[in-house]
Amino acid sequence: MIALCQYHTQPVRRTGWRPIDRILETIHAGNETRRDAVARGAAAVLLRSWSRLTPACRSIAMTADRVSWCDLALGCIGNETAEDIAAFVESIDAPEALPVAARLLNVDDRDAADRAEAFLLTQTARALRIPRPDRPRRLLRFDTPGPAPTIDTLARTLAETLDHIETHEHTGPALAALLLLDRPAPPDDKDPIAPIRAIVADEKHPAFPVLRRMLKRDDAPAVRRIAWRLLRDHPLAMAALERIARSGDASQHDALLEHAYLILNPSRAGLTTHLATSPPPNPKARRPITDSVLPQTTRGLSERARRGLPRLVRTLPAHPALTAAVHFETLTDPDVHTRLMHATFTPGPELADFCFDPSPAVAAHATIRWSSVGTGPARAASISDHRARIARKLARHPHEAVRSLARDEPTGDLLDTSPAGRVRLISMLSNDRPALSARLREHAESGEAERRVLAIRTARRLGVLDGWLDTLRALVDSTTPGIDPRVAATAAAALGGMKDTGAAAALEPAFDHPDPRVRANAVESLGRLRRGRDTARFVEIKTSPEHRARANALRALARDEGGRADLDAAGEDLASMLEDDRPAHRLSGVWLAERLLCVAPTRHERWQNLARRVASLAREEMDAHTKARAVRCSRRLLARISTPDQPLRDTAAERTRDRLAHYAAAYSEAIR
Repeated sequence: MIALCQYHTQPVRRTGWRPIDRILETIHAGNETRRDAVARGAAAVLLRSWSRLTPACRSIAMTADRVSWCDLALGCIGNETAEDIAAFVESIDAPEALPVAARLLNVDDRDAADRAEAFLLTQTARALRIPRPDRPRRLLRFDTPGPAPTIDTLARTLAETLDHIETHEHTGPALAALLLLDRPAPPDDKDPIAPIRAIVADEKHPAFPVLRRMLKRDDAPAVRRIAWRLLRDHPLAMAALERIARSGDASQHDALLEHAYLILNPSRAGLTTHLATSPPPNPKARRPITDSVLPQTTRGLSERARRGLPRLVRTLPAHPALTAAVHFETLTDPDVHTRLMHATFTPGPELADFCFDPSPAVAAHATIRWSSVGTGPARAASISDHRARIARKLARHPHEAVRSLARDEPTGDLLDTSPAGRVRLISMLSNDRPALSARLREHAESGEAERRVLAIRTARRLGVLDGWLDTLRALVDSTTPGIDPRVAATAAAALGGMKDTGAAAALEPAFDHPDPRVRANAVESLGRLRRGRDTARFVEIKTSPEHRARANALRALARDEGGRADLDAAGEDLASMLEDDRPAHRLSGVWLAERLLCVAPTRHERWQNLARRVASLAREEMDAHTKARAVRCSRRLLARISTPDQPLRDTAAERTRDRLAHYAAAYSEAIR
């Protein structure tokens, strides 16, 4: 029969004929159709007796290239030939026999059907990309070397067997189909396992209950990873959730954590809220906790799993004790990328621990996340003492990138004069003005003199002196114990910028203060408050032996209610100050001339006389300070003369307000 199958390859011998040679010669004499029919008939006879052929005979028979053995086997499948067809499938051991094995599952011969199922699982094991340790135990004994089928061919064959699962009742194809789902889902027109996905998504398919039972009960790490993939809007989502909640060892945790990025799917993230993690096991417990969504320790996990752990620890409702245990173990993890991932997802105070990481990349990344510079008004406005201490430590960090970030970090000091400190003040000014005023007032009421002066100046510059009247009144009173004259002088100057009606009355104790600077600032503040009204006190002080108080009184007299300079009211007194024998009075006279002449609305004769006097001081003055101020005033007057006769505004106070308004507008635009 083998010779009949291979007749076209056998030469016709003229001598030493055997009986088979005479038969072959008779066949050669016929036409092509007759020869093919004889070959197919002989091959069919061999298939029905395949189990009784020796391996050598099988190999010789398979060399008949004009016989399609698999197609012939599909036509010969039956209950009587099941054993021989099963032997044929095992001997061919090639992907071409997949349709034959799928059809063979439906025969009544249980042994033959089991052998066909084993062949399908063998082909599945060869085609899968799943690592051997992750595979189900049932599949391990079928992992033999050999040619592997393509995924689309295997998927079509398994889909055919699942359609008849109620007939053959073999669960091996269901397991193989489930393992094929361990891959990303490409577009439908390019998905090689589209038939399998269609079956898994159909709750009415006869194989759906088998697939659901395997997904829930199989302990293989690959099945847990597949359940993680199916945890979304899918009919098997609840079964997948039950499988994910059950873990056995580190390999099962690896299977899920290596694909932690899948939590970015919103539907999957929504289902994970039903999961609950367990706290770390008690060292005194008799047995450790093994049934938990997340591992209780990072020991035994692969590098990829440790890198995915922080994403799930922060996304799943992890137990606080578990989160703390994982955090402390990660700080000493040898893998830099693992620490970097934890620095990416770790929130709150724990993030500061990674700022001191030995790796420059991890430390800089953590410091950028920890820093409040440029992160918006809410976060930049609240700087705790603990955060300030960390910033000071980071300023001494061994890596330059961290040090540069720490230098820009706002400190806990509200009176920080650095650029970051100014940004913080502007942020607090736009978000919580009363709180900023209250905190600055606390600094002004107690502490070192320099810091109290800085607090008053800052509040005055930002315009947050509302509610400060009692505080400033106490600071300018000489009877208040422990008040430095510098603090009192600053408080007296601040009272001049208040809109409170009681500010003038609060200045009264300052006129009796023993320090001349305090009295001079009180005169200046009173002039700002009254603006040309009730000038009797200024007339009295304009002859004071104190040069600052005298100059401030004359400045108040020389301003009308609109704030414009009027040289008729103080011109003669200003001339006398410029000609005074005392250098301090001449210096104050030049200071006053610069503030009156440069803003005078007209250049009449009195103005020109005073300007010539200042110019003579710039040439002839012996005192260096007075001469330098006179030179500066002369240059401004020269510029004033070269312009048309028009009033100029006093920009001394407006300059600060304009600058702060510009800062506030730029900040509002930045945070928008």
